[in-house]
Amino acid sequence: MVLAILDGWGLSPSWGGNAIEMAMPVHFNELWRQYPHAVLQALRAVHQPQKEESSSWIRVGNSEIGHAIIGAGRLLRFDLDELNEAVVSGAFFQNPALRESFSQIKDNGALHLIGLVSDGGVHSHINHLEALLRLAKQFNLTKVLIHFIADGIDTPQTSALTFIQKTKEIITTIGIGRIASITGRFYAMDRDSNWKNTSACGRLLLQGKGLVVGQPEKAIADFYRAKLTDDKFPPTLITDCKNDFIRPNDTVVFFNFRPDRMRQLVTLIKKDEKNLQPKVITLTSYFYQADDNDNVKVAFPPSYVKNTLAAVISAAGWRQCHLAESEKYAHVTYFFNVGKEKPLDGEERLIINSLPVNKNGKISQPEMRTPEIVDQAIKKIKSKKFEFILINFGNLDMVAHSGDPLLTGRAVKAIDKALDELSRAVLDAGGSLVITADHGNAEQIVNIADDLAGDPETFHTLNPVPLIVVARPIKKNLISQAMTVDRGGLLAEIVNSRRTLADVAPTVLTLMNLPIPQEMTGKSLI
Repeated sequence: MVLAILDGWGLSPSWGGNAIEMAMPVHFNELWRQYPHAVLQALRAVHQPQKEESSSWIRVGNSEIGHAIIGAGRLLRFDLDELNEAVVSGAFFQNPALRESFSQIKDNGALHLIGLVSDGGVHSHINHLEALLRLAKQFNLTKVLIHFIADGIDTPQTSALTFIQKTKEIITTIGIGRIASITGRFYAMDRDSNWKNTSACGRLLLQGKGLVVGQPEKAIADFYRAKLTDDKFPPTLITDCKNDFIRPNDTVVFFNFRPDRMRQLVTLIKKDEKNLQPKVITLTSYFYQADDNDNVKVAFPPSYVKNTLAAVISAAGWRQCHLAESEKYAHVTYFFNVGKEKPLDGEERLIINSLPVNKNGKISQPEMRTPEIVDQAIKKIKSKKFEFILINFGNLDMVAHSGDPLLTGRAVKAIDKALDELSRAVLDAGGSLVITADHGNAEQIVNIADDLAGDPETFHTLNPVPLIVVARPIKKNLISQAMTVDRGGLLAEIVNSRRTLADVAPTVLTLMNLPIPQEMTGKSLI
């Protein structure tokens, strides 16, 4: 059994901004026509801490949510849900870890708030920064410094000024806080061991070394004139705070809720070579192994999920291999295994180092490691060592975030070629191949919003994703009876489908003749 997750491959009718359809993926389309398929919803509705009921819900789809729901076989409550509800209920302001840490900040100490400031809802949310400022106000803290990480990936590429203005409005309303620095997520949120980028941000935070500009607005204007998008802003200090870097006994709160892109920066801060030893708090758990949590306090610890797909396979005594390139390490490990970072019994992992990005942070080879991934997957299939193989093809999502239609088209073709090779290998081995995706992205790389119409769209979409079951005719006949396709074409399927990513794991277990645990609320499509 092979489960292939096409990161960022959403479904949408063909139009000029659909890089997938424009690239004409002949092999994917052939598999879609020839084998049973379904359309799966891949987003979650999340409550927002706002008074107006009409605007109190957002819909999010991202890699963490997608892989976790696929792996869990059920719809889950995620950190964004928990934090938003804690803000609404007031539990956020009674959090013991936060209150204890804030109460220990001395008169000459500072509170540093570090995180992605946007409303993208993928890695963070500006509302959580506001909640932290309100809590700091309760403790009458006098020195609260905001280290603003600009987005430009999960939000429009040039929207940083909007969030600077929103942050200043929050500061004025609450009466506490200053923006001390501004840095693009390319530097602050690297996850692929590009330590040069992380260290540049670290020097800013720990030593006060970086560009110095009078006001955030001036810095942003300069960056835009240099044709930099928000995510590429170099580490920059604001003049009034140029000496307000992290010092011994300061308290540092990282307010991203998604862990993978904050791990390197947190590791650098908590293990600073000058032994500053600031008190470090993460809003959620960034590390799932005890040793990595040394010197870090977690405000909202995780709750673990039982009987995931990987756990059921492991409990059956079967072997599994999880395969991806390093940019997507988290996706096939603690995302898919739902918070479990240590490999399960019988689980092996093969992580291929991603190609380095160029100095401008751009991906020059849109194929990335797709050819190597499919080659290794075929070797694993032929070895007959594993009953289950999980693959993440990550290049499409990575490239689609650039908003470049030509590069994204090349990424589509690379995956299309890989699917042809992979499906042949699986069928030759007498196995089954389940193809799906975690969320949409590449099917909409042109913005259609009124104020941004025609601009590149770099963030995830809320579109559904495909599910294709590739198997020999005897299984195909069985599957076909259960996976009846709605009449009316793709548009009708997209509109009408009530199936979700939670249905993937039960379907895989049915194909593997393994029992579906009662904790899985998704339904097998067979």
